Amino acid sequence: MNAQDATTTAGALATTAGAMLIAFGLRALGAIAVWFVGRWLIGLVVRLLGRARCSTSTTRAAGGSTRTSRSTSADRFSASEPAFNRPTRGAPTHRRH
Repeated sequence: MNAQDATTTAGALATTAGAMLIAFGLRALGAIAVWFVGRWLIGLVVRLLGRARCSTSTTRAAGGSTRTSRSTSADRFSASEPAFNRPTRGAPTHRRH
């Protein structure tokens, strides 16, 4: 192997490495951009849901019949339902952890 071949091989290696690093960098920037957009969308949905809960609570305060998000387990069951459908004190809730 002479000096000319070594220089050509090193140049080809540098070109290939540069192309790979550029491709990786673009993918990393794209992933970061998707992450920021996703966080923004999640924040937007949370704000909209918060406003919806706020509007239902103000509707209820004004005499409406909508239910707020802060209802208790006893509020979910009417007095007309049989007692076996109602939760007892200390019974597990319907939410799973």
